[in-house]
Amino acid sequence: MAEPRKDVKVYLDPEVHAALKAICAQKDVGLAEYIESIVAPHVRGLVRDVMLLADEFRRSGISRDGPEGGGK
Repeated sequence: MAEPRKDVKVYLDPEVHAALKAICAQKDVGLAEYIESIVAPHVRGLVRDVMLLADEFRRSGISRDGPEGGGK
């Protein structure tokens, strides 16, 4: 069984909210669906970038030895 989806609450300035509603109406999609279509790919891209950087750091011998952040 799949894990239940999580929700997020955001606060927008009234003019941004009105514009977002107009965009969604023009695209015939709901606010949540449209926002998810923007946020989810952005987050996935950031995660991918972080993973690639971590791999590159390991290959280059860059590490963090402790909380003081001295590293190599």
